[in-house]
Amino acid sequence: MEEHTAGDPMSARKWTRRTTGQIARELRRLRICISRRTVGRLLHDLKYSLRGNRKQLGADSGPDRNRQFLYINRERRRCGAWKTELQQQLCNRYGLTVTVAHYPTAASKWNPIEHRLFSEVSKHWAAEPLTTYGKILRFLRTTTTKTGLQVRAMFDHHAYPTKEEPTPHEIAAVALTPHKVLPTWNYTITPQSV
Repeated sequence: MEEHTAGDPMSARKWTRRTTGQIARELRRLRICISRRTVGRLLHDLKYSLRGNRKQLGADSGPDRNRQFLYINRERRRCGAWKTELQQQLCNRYGLTVTVAHYPTAASKWNPIEHRLFSEVSKHWAAEPLTTYGKILRFLRTTTTKTGLQVRAMFDHHAYPTKEEPTPHEIAAVALTPHKVLPTWNYTITPQSV
């Protein structure tokens, strides 16, 4: 339990990054027959705080929130870099045709990868200060689920330029075919003929 225990240094409060079900399964592997509810009671007796991850709405959900989303959706310059990089790095380089179907704003909860992966990663490193890249990678690499999902992670040492925007000519040159349904979110990019 020691390596999976976290806490608040300003109080005596502590908790585990593992669920009661994970702890019960681990104890059963050690031939200790125990239920997750009993694990919960024992953790409570040991002064562990039983806490769960949950999303909370931001404090400001007034009319300006919708205006901001509308503004972001009209801001298309940053999308130009995405499309030109897809064109150059995937389509042209490897001769691939790439179909893109974006999730709408605030709908990432429907992304099956995010749903399966990021919730488990968040539970695994909950309330742990991520102070080094090594620590982050260790948490990522040791994240698993009961269905067998395992995370592979590596540090990318490449330097990526920031604040570089494609020119209007580069954006216009993307071999993009919009789809009939929501064409700004759904499109196909094909390799450019040289």
